[in-house]
Amino acid sequence: MADAFAGAPSNAGLDRSSSRHLRQAWAAEAFIRAHIREDIPIIRLCKEIGVSRRQLEYAFRTTFALSPLEFIRALRLHEARRLLTARGARGSSVTSIAMEVGLTHLGRFAANYRQLFGESPRETLLREGIS
Repeated sequence: MADAFAGAPSNAGLDRSSSRHLRQAWAAEAFIRAHIREDIPIIRLCKEIGVSRRQLEYAFRTTFALSPLEFIRALRLHEARRLLTARGARGSSVTSIAMEVGLTHLGRFAANYRQLFGESPRETLLREGIS
């Protein structure tokens, strides 16, 4: 999953339909990254890139192997981890970092974070604060 965030796959050898879905997914990804701290309803994302919900879902599934919501959640979790491990995080709280990246349900945030990274957000913050 992390590879989906590092860079986009090449579109060499793709048919026109696949290439279109790839461009749609990349456009949506760019919008999500630019607005990561905001609430991003799927309908807003569809309007911004000019596709139907079904087209958006298909574009994400074929490009990133995730639904748009799963992609947004994973991107936010990765951003939260980046902030938790940053030098400046020493004076921050897990709650403030979660809110900063748009993760407002703290229990769900902690569970999803642990599932993805194998530790709690607090453990990450404490470990990084010691080093």
